[in-house]
Amino acid sequence: MNPGKPWIAMMFLFIAFFSFPFGYCVEQEYQAPEPRVEIITRPEWISGQVAVHVFTYPEDGATLEQNSVIVQVAVWGVSPGRPVYLFLDSLEAVRIETPGYYRYEWELAGSHHLIFRDDYMIFKTAEFSIAPPPPSPPSVYVSYMEEQLENQRIQVFTVMLVATLVGTPTGGYLKRKTKIFTEWALVPYGVCLLFGCLRLDQFYPLIPLGVSGAISYILAGGYAGETLVIVAEEGQLVSHIYTMDDEDHIVQGFGPRYWRTGFIDRAKIELVDHRYPIEFKGFGRKLSCILVAGEKNIETDSVTGKISVKCSPALAKALTKRGVIEKLEQKLADINYRSIFMERALNGVVSSIIMDLESLMGEMKIDQIGSVSEARVKVEEASKRIKEQLLDAENRIQVEEDARVG
Repeated sequence: MNPGKPWIAMMFLFIAFFSFPFGYCVEQEYQAPEPRVEIITRPEWISGQVAVHVFTYPEDGATLEQNSVIVQVAVWGVSPGRPVYLFLDSLEAVRIETPGYYRYEWELAGSHHLIFRDDYMIFKTAEFSIAPPPPSPPSVYVSYMEEQLENQRIQVFTVMLVATLVGTPTGGYLKRKTKIFTEWALVPYGVCLLFGCLRLDQFYPLIPLGVSGAISYILAGGYAGETLVIVAEEGQLVSHIYTMDDEDHIVQGFGPRYWRTGFIDRAKIELVDHRYPIEFKGFGRKLSCILVAGEKNIETDSVTGKISVKCSPALAKALTKRGVIEKLEQKLADINYRSIFMERALNGVVSSIIMDLESLMGEMKIDQIGSVSEARVKVEEASKRIKEQLLDAENRIQVEEDARVG
């Protein structure tokens, strides 16, 4: 070995040592991996070397509620010399010349025809129409909706308030026309209330109008009062109750049959010699009382229907004056006493007169008169003395009676 060249041997050893792992690494880096095949889906149609699978395609005869149509397909084995096509309305819309997955979308409107095919086979065809979807409801802001609801509430409140204000005076007016309460007057308000409930969306103001009118009619004061007519017959009292209004009429009835006279039947009444008004209170009622002496004093005109009542002032005064019965009883007792005393006094007076006459006849000796002229003188003298005695007796009776009364 050449001693001058040991470094060359050392260099070859060094290269040989480091070349082994390097070569191993290179071999490992370029080692081809085993092929991996992953099957996604199976083809639906095969035409020669071409295979296709359709994922999304419109149905034949379908109506699509959308603004576009979508087609999704996968193709294998296609090439520029063996392409597949999508025809839209008999026009070539798509030409596919390389294998892969494809997605297409067209914005259309109306009716259309779509064909998926190659040069030798029609894979899929469909006739369809596109109807645009219904418009989405308009969006309303919460603040705007609250404002509209508040305005609607104010409007409803105002309308119902006006209806209430209109219905209230109608109740008073109707009470003025009917004079007294009658259920027939509530029928119009009931109709308003029923119609308002049936058509609440349009005629809801009729509800407060009917309610306020009915309440006003019920609470309004009447324009007529009951009058008690007492007919005094011999041994009995007969009473009649009339409803008299403020126009001196008797209210006799209500109802549709009186539609010619405003659905109310009235008759004129005339009170004759009604000088002592009497009020009768009892059984929770207050009546005006009229006294009539006999049924013959109540007359009804057959033509006009006017009722004429002739009152009895004497009976009315007898009932209206305080203590009149007691005074009548006291006066009657006095008359009875006077009659008794007068009878006894007259008996005494007659006896006294007879005795005076006998004594006078004895004194004057009338039975012994001899001439007519003497008899005339004696008779006149006797008559004069008898008159004086009767007047004196009457004066004594009157003095005794005055002393007893006093």
